[in-house]
Amino acid sequence: MDSLNNKNKAIGLAFGAMTVIFVAGCTGIESESSARADLAKIQISGNRLIFEGALTKSSVSEAIALVESSKAEIHTLAVSSGGGDVYAAMDFGYWIHRNKIDLVVKRLCFSSCANYLFTAAKSRHIDSGGIVGWHGGALEKPAISYGWTTYLTPWRWKKVDQAIQRDLDEWLKMETQFFQRINVDQKITIYGQQEQYNCQKNSGTAGWTYGSKDLEKMGLKNTTFANSDPDFSSPESRELVCLVALSES
Repeated sequence: MDSLNNKNKAIGLAFGAMTVIFVAGCTGIESESSARADLAKIQISGNRLIFEGALTKSSVSEAIALVESSKAEIHTLAVSSGGGDVYAAMDFGYWIHRNKIDLVVKRLCFSSCANYLFTAAKSRHIDSGGIVGWHGGALEKPAISYGWTTYLTPWRWKKVDQAIQRDLDEWLKMETQFFQRINVDQKITIYGQQEQYNCQKNSGTAGWTYGSKDLEKMGLKNTTFANSDPDFSSPESRELVCLVALSES
């Protein structure tokens, strides 16, 4: 009986871990499990906070604490991040929005960085060769939930399905509140997956991006690009994202 209980406990822990990996994995190139805070480069230069690396609870906390302990008045966040933990990214986004921080994309702002940092900024500037990309959010929950639970639990274990569903429901609730607070169209996280715009599926890229006119329509004013609008000057950008043009549909 003890061995059976231990086996059931181990299975439960395994599925719990996979649920966490799922939420991180579908929202960031770099997950919490593979990108610790010590892999993030965080520093202050003049009136600019520089953040390079994964968005995790610890790296975001470190960044905010660094600003609060600094004598400098920070007006700008220079970021390069492939994403990470959605809740940590939302916390960072709330801080950016509350403090009216301008954001500069140095190399990459993808996934939860695009969802929750880029959208929350007072203004946005994409440096030459910089890439901003979306590839999903909490609004895609029904499709993700079915596919993920079917893959994880071919026997359709009800308790596991319910646990995953609770996580997805909480994510949707918090993300909806976030976009209502910053007054940005929440569908910015899923337009590239909709049938009429599905360039991600058609092009095979990891995600998609938008031009400044469409960003403004979704609530993101004051967005500039160092090069073209949007910037596809680097080979990486053409491989990573495609263009969703809402105004041309």
